Amino acid sequence: MNSVALETMLPGGTRDVTSLMDRNLQLLAALDILQHSPLLGDGFGNELAWDSPVYGAFAQAYVDNGWAYIAAKMGGLGLIAFGWVLFTVLRCVSRDSLPISVSLLAIVLVAQFSEPAFFQFTTSPLCGALAGLLYARRIREKGGLAVYPRPSASMQRAGEQHA
Repeated sequence: MNSVALETMLPGGTRDVTSLMDRNLQLLAALDILQHSPLLGDGFGNELAWDSPVYGAFAQAYVDNGWAYIAAKMGGLGLIAFGWVLFTVLRCVSRDSLPISVSLLAIVLVAQFSEPAFFQFTTSPLCGALAGLLYARRIREKGGLAVYPRPSASMQRAGEQHA
């Protein structure tokens, strides 16, 4: 299928590819930052700059791809740290918590590619709540935190006898 055939199927206004071109240039700018500062990135206060075919010289702090956002702002160490957090939380995925698991996986596998869902103020509370619920459910299933183990049945009976 060629692009002309595809354009005829799209609704009006979607034929404008300038947003897609700028997003691709944004990814290249993020990659450039990662190449120049691979460990720590550029930091949260810095902007990405690129030459937009529509707007000319353009700069913004926001990166539309969540993974590129982490790479540009926090570098390789940030990607490793975020990956570790995701690994820890995603280990809690189970059939018993299917709705929460599916929601969190959809954010990680789909939404994170279109925006920094875990870092944007409108979506990060949802991401944090889903991750927290999933993690808390796993802890509850395993019998609580190791620091505060549940009392055994014999300890409970002994406590009832003293009362």
